[in-house]
Amino acid sequence: METVNVKCPLCGHQFTTQKGLETATCPFCNKQFLTVQGIRYLKSLEKLKSEDKKVALGEMYQKVDGLIDKIEFYLDEEDYETAQTLIDEALTITTTDFRIYLNAVVLRTKNFTDLKDTTHLPYLKKAIDFATTMQKEQIRKLYEPYYKKCHIPEEEIEEYSAQEASSIKERVETILKDGIPKHFTREKHYKFTKIALPVSAIITAVLMILSLFLNNLVLDLACVGLFAITFVVLTIHLSVSTITKQFNAILDFYDNYSTFNLKEQAQVKVLKRLEYVAVSYINNEGYTSLGITIEKLIEECLKTDSEKLIEYVKNDKVFKSYVVEEE
Repeated sequence: METVNVKCPLCGHQFTTQKGLETATCPFCNKQFLTVQGIRYLKSLEKLKSEDKKVALGEMYQKVDGLIDKIEFYLDEEDYETAQTLIDEALTITTTDFRIYLNAVVLRTKNFTDLKDTTHLPYLKKAIDFATTMQKEQIRKLYEPYYKKCHIPEEEIEEYSAQEASSIKERVETILKDGIPKHFTREKHYKFTKIALPVSAIITAVLMILSLFLNNLVLDLACVGLFAITFVVLTIHLSVSTITKQFNAILDFYDNYSTFNLKEQAQVKVLKRLEYVAVSYINNEGYTSLGITIEKLIEECLKTDSEKLIEYVKNDKVFKSYVVEEE
């Protein structure tokens, strides 16, 4: 059996594993990782002799993972200043993680919207240098649409954006359709809690009055139990009610989308935000998280020059609560 030397990126121990296996399990920390990643870490340590290049191992590798999650969050939020601070922090821990450089590319190009930026190119090269074959393919898929848009004549950009918008719209439609069965189930829960909540509250109130007069331990315990049940039902009711209204608003928004007459590049930005909202709903992220993605969608809508769209979000029962009026 042919073997290969690898180094665990989580605890830093070196060991041998069977060649050709997709994943390897470290015998020291019992954690699983990609075999190619372990090979690359070992080779990196062998090659990187100078002090200005750093490799994150063990707890530091996990810290970098956490920083990258935060960087990607702030990039989605278009908070580029915070993202840059976190990228700088990550680079003090390791200078060999392709993900940091790839996020720097996203930052420099403003989420691949600044078609004239060239400052991202050194970061792109470093991302490719430190990426595995699989990771290079990931970079290619992410960067290719931006590259194409940068190298087509300006008069063709609108046409390209229209194609991109059409592709995103198809994805959004598929996601929303997948969410409709879940939506119907939530509506049933909403109807149930709408009935159960007042019934539970009335019974609890009656028992509380009786317990005051009868001074009965059993009644006291029943009151406590029913109060807890009422609180749970109320929490479920409010959550389901909010999410149901949010999703209904999103479905209405999608149905009316074609009437907003957005320009092609504006369509891409709005549809990307709409896709984030749809994915948030499908992933059961809760009404708070869903609300955050809706808020970002509304912000993007208000940036457009479509009066119909702006009027729509300002008058919608759900969306208008996310509109921040300028002073």
